[in-house]
Amino acid sequence: MTTFANDKKTSMTTDCCDSSGSSDSLRKHSSVLKDDVKTLKDDAVAAAHTAKECLQNEAEQVAAIAKTGGEKAQQMHNMVCDNVKRHPTAAVLTTLGVGIMLGRVFSGR
Repeated sequence: MTTFANDKKTSMTTDCCDSSGSSDSLRKHSSVLKDDVKTLKDDAVAAAHTAKECLQNEAEQVAAIAKTGGEKAQQMHNMVCDNVKRHPTAAVLTTLGVGIMLGRVFSGR
């Protein structure tokens, strides 16, 4: 698991707003700001990388489940086809009976 860069807190003091306008102070705060932006960038890259890995793992799991489901559906289809071939009259009468029952249920009788 990726750890994100340290939670560095910086405190801007009021000396950057002094009327003396010290260029050293401005350089110092500019350097701190650059470091903070770099840390932020590194954190964003690490978060994106972690998210990508998680999504790839989930996609692989979904693909495996879909493949298994497709195989089971094919097996059930084959089983029903074999059963209908062995007992065609029973299959037709069963289907007719189910159709009549559904018709009565949905017609409101």
